[in-house]
Amino acid sequence: MSLEAGTGFYYGSRLLQPVGDALGLSIDQTNFIACQLTAIIIAIPFRSLLHPANVSPTVRHIFEIIMGFILLSFCFGSQAIHVFLQAILCYTAMHILPSRVHVVCFIISLGYLSVLHIYRMVYDYGGYTLDITGPLMITTQKLSDLAFSLHDGMVKKEEDLNPSQLKYALKRNPSLIELLSYVLSFHNVMIGPCIFYKDYYDFITGKNIGLGKAKYKETGEYDSPALVTRALKNTVICGVCVYIFLILSPQYPPNFREESYLNASFLYKVAYMVFAITLVRARYYFAWCLAELTNIIAGLGFNGLLEDGTEDWSIINNANILGVETCTSMKICMDSWNISTLAWLRRTVYERAYKFNTLAVFTVSAFWHGFYPGYYLAFFTGALFIEANRSIRRFIRPYFQASKISILIYDAITFVGTRCCCAYMVVPMLIYEFKPTVAVYMSQYCWMHILGLAAVIFLPRRPSSRAKAS
Repeated sequence: MSLEAGTGFYYGSRLLQPVGDALGLSIDQTNFIACQLTAIIIAIPFRSLLHPANVSPTVRHIFEIIMGFILLSFCFGSQAIHVFLQAILCYTAMHILPSRVHVVCFIISLGYLSVLHIYRMVYDYGGYTLDITGPLMITTQKLSDLAFSLHDGMVKKEEDLNPSQLKYALKRNPSLIELLSYVLSFHNVMIGPCIFYKDYYDFITGKNIGLGKAKYKETGEYDSPALVTRALKNTVICGVCVYIFLILSPQYPPNFREESYLNASFLYKVAYMVFAITLVRARYYFAWCLAELTNIIAGLGFNGLLEDGTEDWSIINNANILGVETCTSMKICMDSWNISTLAWLRRTVYERAYKFNTLAVFTVSAFWHGFYPGYYLAFFTGALFIEANRSIRRFIRPYFQASKISILIYDAITFVGTRCCCAYMVVPMLIYEFKPTVAVYMSQYCWMHILGLAAVIFLPRRPSSRAKAS
């Protein structure tokens, strides 16, 4: 398809253009929502008719591949082939270089994604059109984590593995059908979340259902009875998020580059920045909750029972919305946002780096997002805030633990501070470019950078005696 057609940089189908025009959505957004809704419809018979008790894993694998590729092709056109090519390259490396599979596949998958990021920057610099780099970001996570799991299970000794690495270690390479099914699974190929290979394999073979047999053997129902409740919860959240980003967000756009914003008062700029970016987050919550809903209906998500008897759905949870919006520290915010990506970074970067673990995580995360300067400003700012948060919590927090009132005061201050940090850090990711971002920061006197650096430089690196006692 010509780059000049429609929105410019878009290769997907134009069949739903009239629908998008009627809803006030661009064709790429219309196709994305249509594909997710189609995946939900397909997931219903997939979960019942192609249940592990009714068909073999091979049938389920083939169905996943076909449906996943159809949805990708409709939404992204000829660009869908890149998901295949990336997977084939990594599959080849798994068989040719088994002893270095983790390093080679990490480089191949992230490198392939990087080439597409650069291609996009050349032909659609600063654009927001959805393209194949979105799904490739998910497949990069899947393929690189799979490679580390193979290295853990086939090369490293068990005593050298931590509990998470031991749990997901693999003793054999997946077949080509298994790998393509994992990469192209129709219910999470568009936007994830990233599911680790062992969890996906258990889902295909039905082992994840077996995790619930002890609780449901009396009724004979092995699927979680909370599935409907969980699906309804996600549906409600999606509805609220649609209202926010279609009705409220356009009224308070994050136009931080405009003169009217840059010339406003300091307090107005900070307050507007926090509020506007809070509304921006709704579009991500919508996409992630819709993705969770699709996976839940397909039967993926139930991970057995926790020690207290409650059901564990953590493997498809991509955002703790309440945690993000009410947290009192940057660490809790990071732990609650894009959870599957955080788990991937922890398993493939943080646990593998010899030193500077936090900086390595933020660097790879920026690289994974792309090459706009704003990404690197954002993630290095985030690394600074994480270190500052550690210093403040280690040295200052103990002085506020003497009474309930002082604890409440500390929580209130850190709540407001975390809101400001989250918004301040995200500004470069919305602007993309270096100079306009610096202009926005300078208009606010770089106040958060100054406070963060002061906390890291001037607060003691060792806990005070009061902190130790606390």
